[in-house]
Amino acid sequence: MKNLKLHCLRMDRTLISSMTLLAVIITAALVHGHGGKNSDKFTQLQALQKATILYDQLIDKGKAEMHM
Repeated sequence: MKNLKLHCLRMDRTLISSMTLLAVIITAALVHGHGGKNSDKFTQLQALQKATILYDQLIDKGKAEMHM
C-alpha cells in the first residue's frame, strides 16, 4: 500500500511538471509565433516587396547573380 501511494505521488508530480512545461511552451509559441505582436503592420506583400528591393540592390552591387 505504501508503494502504491508513493507511485501515485510520483505520477502526480510528473503530471504537474509535464503540464506546466507544456503550458510554458504553448504560451511562448503563441507570443512569438507568426501573427504575433505586429502582424497588422507588416504584411506578406510588404515583406516580398522589401526582399525584392534588397535582392535587386545586391545584384546591382555584384554581390548576387541573377538565375533564370
